[in-house]
Amino acid sequence: MHFTGHCLPIKFCSGFLLCFLTWTIVNPPSCQGEIGGGRFLINLFADFAEVLQRIPQSSVKRLVIPVLTRTQNELISNREFGTSNAILLSNNLRDIRFLVYNNHRNPNSFFELDLDKPSTIPSLRYVGGAKVKILIHGYNFEDTDKFPSETKDAYLYTTNHPVIWVDWRTLATPNFLSPHALYPSVADNVPRVGLRVFHLIEFLLQNEIISHPRDVHFVGHSLGAHIAGWAGKLLFQKHGVLVGRITGLDPAGPLFRSLGRNLILDRSDADFVDIVHSSLTGIASPLGHVDFYPNGGQVHPHCLRSLNRTARIGRFISCNHNSAYDYFRTSIVHRNIIACGCNSYQEFRQSCGEICAENAILGEFVSHQARGKYFLDYDLDM
Repeated sequence: MHFTGHCLPIKFCSGFLLCFLTWTIVNPPSCQGEIGGGRFLINLFADFAEVLQRIPQSSVKRLVIPVLTRTQNELISNREFGTSNAILLSNNLRDIRFLVYNNHRNPNSFFELDLDKPSTIPSLRYVGGAKVKILIHGYNFEDTDKFPSETKDAYLYTTNHPVIWVDWRTLATPNFLSPHALYPSVADNVPRVGLRVFHLIEFLLQNEIISHPRDVHFVGHSLGAHIAGWAGKLLFQKHGVLVGRITGLDPAGPLFRSLGRNLILDRSDADFVDIVHSSLTGIASPLGHVDFYPNGGQVHPHCLRSLNRTARIGRFISCNHNSAYDYFRTSIVHRNIIACGCNSYQEFRQSCGEICAENAILGEFVSHQARGKYFLDYDLDM
C-alpha cells in the first residue's frame, strides 16, 4: 500500500492505543449489533487503522494492512477461494452460505444454495415479478445481530419477496488469538466476497430462478454495502448489465473513505442505488442516486437516550451505525418515512424542511426517479 501525508510518531500511536485499552478495561462497553458487546474494542481498530495509513510503510511492516489500493483484477484473481488460516475463522469463499427464505408463513424456514452443484429450485420461483432481496451483513457478524434477520422477517411478513441471506461470517470474523489483523484483514476480503456474490447472481440466472439481473435488489450494511457494490461491478464488467437496485446502509468508512469509486459502492453499480447514512463510522459523502440523512446522518435521538441510560460510549457508537438498518426495516412496514430534498442538514433545519419543495420516501418504497440528498428528523422510538 502506498502511504501518503505527514507521518505520525509511533510512540504517539502506541500511547493512544495503550490509553484506550486501559479506558476500555475500566469501562467495559456493552453494545448490540455490528459493533457490539466484547466486539467494541476490535471495531474501534477500524478507525485506528486509518491513523496507521499515515505512518511510513517501513514502520508497519509487521502489521497486516489491507491492499485495497490494488487494481480490481489483482484483488479478485489472487487466491480466489483460499484456505482457513490463523487470522480469520476462514478465508475460503466456499464457506460463504446462501440461505434462501421464501416461506412467508414461517420466516425461520430456509434452505441453502450450493453454487458448486448445479440445480433448479422450483420453490424459489415466484409469481408477480417480485424481486429477490439479497441481504449482506457487515463485520464480525453474530446471531444476536438484528440485521439481516429482522429485515428478512419484515420482508416475509409484509411482502411477497423471496430473501437470500449472504452469510459470510467466517470470512468476516477475526480469530481472537491473532493480534495482528482484525478489521483490516476482513476489509481485504470485501472484493473476494463480492466475487462470490457475483457467482450467486450467475447461478440464479443459469438456473432460471430470476429472468434478469434487474430482478435483484441488494441490501448491504456497512462492509456488506461495498460487497454488493463489488458484485454489481463484476456483473457489469463481464456481462454488460446491471442489477436492479443496491441499498447501502451506512457503507463502511474506515479504510474505504479515501478509495476511488471503482473500489467502493457507487451509483454506477446498479440501475438504482439508494443510501441511508447514519453515523460517522460510515461514509458521509453521497454515493448513490439518492442519499438519505436521517437526523443529519450522524446522531439519533434513541441513541442519545441509550447513552444517557448506560453512560457507555460503545453502545452509542454502535447504535448510530446500526440505525441505518433500523430505519430501512421500519420503512418496509411503514411507508410514510418522508424526507426533504435539501443541500444540507443545517439548511433543512433552518428553512428547507418547513417549505420543502421536493419530498422522497426513505427506504424500501423510494421512487427510483429520486435524485440528490434528502434529510429528515425521525425518532425510531416514537
